[in-house]
Amino acid sequence: MGCPSQSSTEPKAVLVEPRGPMASDVWLRRDIVHDTADMEDGTAVDFWRYEEVHGVMGGHPSEDEVAARFDELWDAFELDELTDRAMAMRALDAAEAAQAQADYTAIMTETEVGDE
Repeated sequence: MGCPSQSSTEPKAVLVEPRGPMASDVWLRRDIVHDTADMEDGTAVDFWRYEEVHGVMGGHPSEDEVAARFDELWDAFELDELTDRAMAMRALDAAEAAQAQADYTAIMTETEVGDE
């Protein structure tokens, strides 16, 4: 699942921006829906809601080239994001386990964590 996003201007389903001479930032958006919000002063403001993923591709592909691979790239970018989250969760789990082991060792040896 991509990231829920919104914009005050109508977004493009595919946006490619150069990132230096060797790569491009790519944003993919789907389920783009126009909506209106009623403000407190009685005015209405148009906005768009959509799901979005971001990735980096080598070279400078055209928006048409990216659009032709939309589903494939969506899955790849989404997997990259999940992998980052999974790695962060694993690091947190490892840190918590290390702290629990240090606390247990301190209790068993009657020392304080951090003593030499």
